Amino acid sequence: MSLLVMRAHAITAGAHTSTGNNIAIGQAALKDAVNANNNTAIGTSAGYKLKGTHTVSIGTHANLGQEANKSVAIGYQGGNI
Repeated sequence: MSLLVMRAHAITAGAHTSTGNNIAIGQAALKDAVNANNNTAIGTSAGYKLKGTHTVSIGTHANLGQEANKSVAIGYQGGNI
């Protein structure tokens, strides 16, 4: 499992299942992610509670709580429906 984490509370161990090959930069980035593999999250809470693979989330709250696969979300709350 490859993992790069920079910032407090990014990708909290034990809070997510079956994850690997993720990059999380920012407070709570990819925190509580479920079945999240091969994702990149940059920004406060980017990818928080994400369920999905191969996503790029850049910006505060980008892809927050989303189910997303092979997607890109950029900007404040980008990708949130």
